[in-house]
Amino acid sequence: MSALAGTLIVHGGAAEPRSMYLSPLQRRLVLFRRTRAALLWVLAFALLSKLDGWVYTALRPVDDRARAALEIRDWWQFLRTIGYLPTWVFIGAALALAGAPDRSRATASSLVRAGLAVIASALVSGLVAEIVKRVVGRLRPGADGGYHFKPFLSAFADGANLGLPSSHAAVAFGGAFALCRLFPAPGWLAAVLAAGCGLSRLLSGAHFATDVLAAAAIGYASAAVFSGSRRPRAARFPL
Repeated sequence: MSALAGTLIVHGGAAEPRSMYLSPLQRRLVLFRRTRAALLWVLAFALLSKLDGWVYTALRPVDDRARAALEIRDWWQFLRTIGYLPTWVFIGAALALAGAPDRSRATASSLVRAGLAVIASALVSGLVAEIVKRVVGRLRPGADGGYHFKPFLSAFADGANLGLPSSHAAVAFGGAFALCRLFPAPGWLAAVLAAGCGLSRLLSGAHFATDVLAAAAIGYASAAVFSGSRRPRAARFPL
């Protein structure tokens, strides 16, 4: 097999080689697309920041009693677990095990790599979110709906009550976007659930909308790193 076709992807239930070689023109195109995506994320963040206070006021619970009543609802707890790392460890492990024992060695290997990519994307998204929180130092929303910050880098000593970005949402989007790249059909369902996880953070009054958007951007970048080169173009979920 050519060295340029060393990566296997899942296509229609079978594994097939995919070239890793990029021409100079293709590399420039990739760089352009990544730069464009980064600029769009920054623009969206800037625009949404103008609405943060209004969105927070509109969605937050009216009092602690309403918040407590919300957080015991089954649907809210379900959406929150989408941002729980063990959820994505389980999904990634199930995906890795889907290739055994009745599939070819190449297909099984491809599914193992896909499962590990989902786990890694969710894990790294959560870790990056925790680091960014401590660098930025922006607190969770207060009663006035305004932004408040800890002194620069002091959050590395005291990381309590930090909001930007949402770690739960980062984990959810990291796993979901990776799944989108690997298996688009079920992946988009996972992306909807990740958005639901972000919404659950807003409804509880725990985060601003930009906290969730920043988390989604981190998840998007993490998924691009761990699953970008293995994206199936017409994959079926391997069940």
